[in-house]
Amino acid sequence: MLLLLVLISCRSYKSVSCEYDYFPTKEEMVLDSSLLNNLDQEVKINDHTKINVYKYKNEYFKSVQIDTLNLSNTLNKFIIYSSHKKITYSSYSLGNDGIGKEYHFDENGNVTKVIDNDEDFAICWQQALFIAKKYAGKDAFEWMIGKDFYKERNAWEIYYRKNKTPYFLVIDAQTGEIVRKGLRGGYVNNYIK
Repeated sequence: MLLLLVLISCRSYKSVSCEYDYFPTKEEMVLDSSLLNNLDQEVKINDHTKINVYKYKNEYFKSVQIDTLNLSNTLNKFIIYSSHKKITYSSYSLGNDGIGKEYHFDENGNVTKVIDNDEDFAICWQQALFIAKKYAGKDAFEWMIGKDFYKERNAWEIYYRKNKTPYFLVIDAQTGEIVRKGLRGGYVNNYIK
């Protein structure tokens, strides 16, 4: 049993997969009209997914919160639909900055542009979060991740709370090294669980 605990605690961020399918599902290409019955209301799909749809001008905005099982976080998916309920845009975040790939679509559902938000980040957001959680320990909560540029290098900036105290870590996106840490000022409303 002790050997198993040692092996788990020595697990490296390199063993954490960066794979994630950011492309919208076939069902998401057209807005489900049944969701329009609950505009501006949160709809719980299952224990791991919540959806909120609202309308602004002639577009529909769909926000999906997905509880990821592998890292115990809430991933935010954002989709915009035209007035004809066809997808025009899709992206993900774990805070204020986009992560992974965002897609732009024409009126026929064809991809017109792809932006890789993680380009030039050798350490992916899943690995950076693993490093931060290993450093902060099990009693840390209210996780949020963003991008930073630290000493002329790409970095992940991770926020969390521990014993009601807000902290931050800056992780070098090439090496996985924690290059800066400290107390965080102010309260962050947009967080992951």
